[in-house]
Amino acid sequence: PFKTGGASPTRLKLDFILEHALSQDKVKVSASSKLKDVFVGGVVFANDLSEGQLALEVDNQGMDVSGRIKLGGVGANLAWRENFSLKAPFRSRYDLKGSVLEVPNLADLGLDLEPLPDDFISGSVGADVGYTVGHDKTSRLEIKADLSETALALPRLGWAKEAGVVGTAEIVMDLKGDMVRDIPRFQVAAGDLSLAGSASYEMGGRGLKRIDLDKISYGGTDMAGMLIPGDDGGWTISFHGPNFDLAPMFDDLFKDEPEREDQAGLRFSLSADLDRVWLGPGKYLERVRGTFTRDGDRWRGIVMEGLVGKNKPFQVELRPGEGGNRRLAIRAEDAGAVLKTFGFYDNMIGGVLEVTGDFDDPAPDSPLQGRLAVDHYRIIDAPALAHLVSYLALTGILESLQGDGLSFNTLEVPFVLAEGVLEVTDARAAGLSLGYTAGGKIYTHADMVDMKGTVVPAYAINSVLGNIPILGDILTGGEKGGGVFAATYQMAGPMENPTVTVNPLSALAPGFLRNLFGIFDRDPATSEAPKDKGGEATQKP
Repeated sequence: PFKTGGASPTRLKLDFILEHALSQDKVKVSASSKLKDVFVGGVVFANDLSEGQLALEVDNQGMDVSGRIKLGGVGANLAWRENFSLKAPFRSRYDLKGSVLEVPNLADLGLDLEPLPDDFISGSVGADVGYTVGHDKTSRLEIKADLSETALALPRLGWAKEAGVVGTAEIVMDLKGDMVRDIPRFQVAAGDLSLAGSASYEMGGRGLKRIDLDKISYGGTDMAGMLIPGDDGGWTISFHGPNFDLAPMFDDLFKDEPEREDQAGLRFSLSADLDRVWLGPGKYLERVRGTFTRDGDRWRGIVMEGLVGKNKPFQVELRPGEGGNRRLAIRAEDAGAVLKTFGFYDNMIGGVLEVTGDFDDPAPDSPLQGRLAVDHYRIIDAPALAHLVSYLALTGILESLQGDGLSFNTLEVPFVLAEGVLEVTDARAAGLSLGYTAGGKIYTHADMVDMKGTVVPAYAINSVLGNIPILGDILTGGEKGGGVFAATYQMAGPMENPTVTVNPLSALAPGFLRNLFGIFDRDPATSEAPKDKGGEATQKP
């Protein structure tokens, strides 16, 4: 070592015969030394060994050093064996046993925990480290860590382990000089997490070749995978297995997040082949197959298919569009099952779903403008709609909602999604018994809604008059999807239970008179709902 220090009273013994042809192998050497306040500079990752209180024993076969040291400020017990004979199984063996009382001190040892978050690990870690050096300059590093007093947390995966819960970690690394040749084994067992795998490296010190994950198990996840680094800094990733719990990260999965610094340079291509993907309690997709490409802060490509509900297929595609934008297309054979599974809407049954849209990527926040369409579906147990039809005394329709459901032929929703606000314009639904139009905003981050529109009873008969040339426009007020007799409504508040207000007079007038009332033109947040001469104009559920 370049820098050393300390004191060492030594007892030396030499045993040999005085002869003219004395050779080294005929000299027997033994020595005992008590090493105090030992200092050796830059022994591990440029960290100093200090405060060494050691015992040294040496003879012709080898040397043993043992005792207490500090390495980079961390206390440890050292056992060091050095063999002098080439016939011995190894040249050097170092064993360290100690505890890092505060995990941030790992940085003092030169160990970088990136890309893990800063709060991933806290508490103390106990470790046994073995380092064996061969005669050919190859070496093996073996680390066993006790994580029982360590707290671990990966919030984006929905996994955590508290201090006091048993946990262990182990890694074995093969090296050639300063270069890693292979990681034949690594494994973690902490709480309900079980992770095991290996890693291989390119020849000649050219870096990591691939990581094989033979087992990834925690919570509802049970799968395996592989990661391959690319020359451009990106990754090729694949996962397969019976279960993957996507619920903790689902809300953020398909968001573009340019403000996240930890994703600024993230680039990967992911392929998945999973029997079941969980999106929440009782909500899952089956036989999910697909590829996903992400570059920095946004998803660039998605081609995915699977089954939802009663084995009904769905497909999702995100591909490059015109002008450098991205085009989204979604199709499902069971619209109700898809909307319920993805947590958007629980009251639709059946229907064929189609969603198309384009991301305007040059614009801030990359707004998505598109159209949602559903054909031949039923609505059941919809509180807001039930309140609306009950207020209009549409008892037969109300009974359908509470029974097998109210049938609709079509639903068309033009929309723009930007900065967490879903703006709907000229949405309309049509069925034999009821039709309605809608427009307004849904604040997805706050789960709030502010919508207004028109409800048309006996839609199939009522809307026929609207098709009469000239007279139809007069009777319906020129509203697309509107009927001759209809009521205007507004709903505002929490999406689960919004306040619904209705204009009862409009139900008694032809459509062209409906535009005269305009009682919802004012901001409901700054004024009370007006009353008409016949009584209250609003009613809350």
